Amino acid sequence: NLLLKRGILTLFRPTIVVPRFSRRRAKFSGRRTKKGSIVGFQERSSNKIISLEGCQILDRSILAFVGAMKKIVLLTCTRGSRLTFHVTKSETGLDVYLEGARKLNIDIKSQLVDIARAFKVSRLICDGELLVLFDKPYQIMGEVKVEPPYLFFIQATKIAETAMITSIVESLMDQREIADLFSGCGAFSLAVAKEKKVTAYDNSAIMLQALEKASKNNYRLKSVKTITRNLLKTPLTVTELIQFDGVIVNPPLGGAYEQFKELAKSDVRRIVYISCNAETFARDSEILVLGGYKLDWVRIIDQFKWSRHIEIMSRFSKIYSS
Repeated sequence: NLLLKRGILTLFRPTIVVPRFSRRRAKFSGRRTKKGSIVGFQERSSNKIISLEGCQILDRSILAFVGAMKKIVLLTCTRGSRLTFHVTKSETGLDVYLEGARKLNIDIKSQLVDIARAFKVSRLICDGELLVLFDKPYQIMGEVKVEPPYLFFIQATKIAETAMITSIVESLMDQREIADLFSGCGAFSLAVAKEKKVTAYDNSAIMLQALEKASKNNYRLKSVKTITRNLLKTPLTVTELIQFDGVIVNPPLGGAYEQFKELAKSDVRRIVYISCNAETFARDSEILVLGGYKLDWVRIIDQFKWSRHIEIMSRFSKIYSS
């Protein structure tokens, strides 16, 4: 409907709906109570914590960690404080980052190590201090092993990421020089780098370092170049885009208005746009269409079950006059 309001017609590919118990990362809040502790999701625009009892969204390995999080709250929270957990499933166990803990003494640190060992945590970091590293937590991105930094971005489900990679590889089959904008640790860059030269741009230097390390350790990949750049403030210009015949764009929730204005003026033959915001997707799509692009197709990936949020895959092709 948002596309139609802007006069854009396109083909919709079949929607992909992820199954239950597939979300591999989440952010939780925890605090002490009179009877013990509570851990769960923080209600929108509220300080209320919603219990995870009965949750059918999270990966079961994360759900199994709830008891451990309650123990950690008792160890590291005062009655008036609140603890934030960032939990991600990795190939070697859970990757956990804690924020807001009180000052930890040796005894508390020792108990946290014991909890991490019992609940198969590969890495545990508390307010920037590495407490546990039983095994380096890594992710498989485009068939390549990546050792990400803490608090890194990853797609909410592996199923969605795999579907996106499949569509990207298909869409850029005939392109040779690829720009991956807002690349993160490089799930898309590494997938296409088996046959293409890729330049990855992101605002996070540490995520790009993880991408660069992974690419250098894999002899099967072609050239992967990384450039730290805030594309929201300093988008790639038309002149800079000349070197690329394919572009992947996966911006944050607010889209990338200025970057799409530059893309619309370019001669990039093929653009793959991934968006988690239908409103900004429609806005940015109109910019490209007015610039001479055709929206070839759209695919919705419902990886945020039982919420209004969706992931949108799309492909744009430049229309050349005869």
